Amino acid sequence: MWRVTINPNQEFRRLYHGSTIHGVQLTDGSRKCEATAYYHKDGPLGQVFNVYNSKSTMKPVAAIGLGAATIGTYSAQGQQWEFYDIDPAIVRIASDPQLLTFLSDCMRASYRVILGDARLKLAEAPQEHYGLLVMDAFSSDSVPVHLLTTQALNLYLAKLTPDGLLAFHISNRYLNLEPLLAGLSRHAGLSAFIRKDEERTVAAKYPSLWVVMARNDAALGTIANDSRWARLQGDTVWTDDFSNVLRLLK
Repeated sequence: MWRVTINPNQEFRRLYHGSTIHGVQLTDGSRKCEATAYYHKDGPLGQVFNVYNSKSTMKPVAAIGLGAATIGTYSAQGQQWEFYDIDPAIVRIASDPQLLTFLSDCMRASYRVILGDARLKLAEAPQEHYGLLVMDAFSSDSVPVHLLTTQALNLYLAKLTPDGLLAFHISNRYLNLEPLLAGLSRHAGLSAFIRKDEERTVAAKYPSLWVVMARNDAALGTIANDSRWARLQGDTVWTDDFSNVLRLLK
């Protein structure tokens, strides 16, 4: 069940699903639009957006998994963003300014929230439509298997521009998704890197684990030569007909 809490000092709100934190928003009006938690600008996702923003053509951004909509703090005027989520409850929470205001106060781009199964809805998008696809649906103990198969990855690639980026947030207390994403990326012939960020040098920045993929190293820009990022290792592959979650248990 989703819930939003506020800490005793009223400094920030936290979005929970069960016992897992899915987002944090600072309540100070001057800081409410800062990227926090797993999405901090000094973390892996901040680097991904730096590379995306360095590209000459600003193709739309898609996010699979709405959560608190923290990543909306990276949006800019003139951009188009689309959030996909299957859960109407989280859409209501993220859209309610009495609870969280990343959508209402921090989105500088035009955006829409698309409710429904992300894979089915994403299939309706035009080919080569997105410059960046952020996958943020894998933090709980029950991951949507159908979003982590070779067929799903082929769909994502079809919707990305030739130099597009595919970012996976895989911070998870229960499952190690690295070997799976390594196998999927290798099977598809992609360049894929992982960064484990454990720094908590500032308030409201959480440790996180991110994977980024592209069709070649050049599309990854500075990430491909950054020592904080390592090439993925592993050979697990899931398909629509076969998956084994138990093999990935920590």
